[in-house]
Amino acid sequence: MRLSDAMRIGAAIRPQCQGGMFRTSSKGIKYSCAVGAIMEGLTGRSDITVDDFLYATFPIFSKKVSCPVNHQTMMVPTASLGAIIIHLNDNHGWTRERIADWIDTIDIVPEPIVEEEELVCV
Repeated sequence: MRLSDAMRIGAAIRPQCQGGMFRTSSKGIKYSCAVGAIMEGLTGRSDITVDDFLYATFPIFSKKVSCPVNHQTMMVPTASLGAIIIHLNDNHGWTRERIADWIDTIDIVPEPIVEEEELVCV
């Protein structure tokens, strides 16, 4: 499953919140942020924490990218995709569907794997 697909699935489960992965209103309505939607879309659960789980499941989560709104965030030109997802959700108020659409535009090029026998010394 792609990261953006997990986010879309999770976004369909419950309304969006900012400032935390999951929040519950005084009326008992549970909300999820963009990262919470990824977790819930992937696992079906809303009671687990991110820790290294997302980074292990989706290595792209640690890819350095620029904010698509102001092309920088957190006072540096780039940050991890995970940090930018949180930034777009919390600071720019993007919907999770819009964030997922943006994730689909990121050029994901796998790093080449070089086998030892491919190395040639000249």
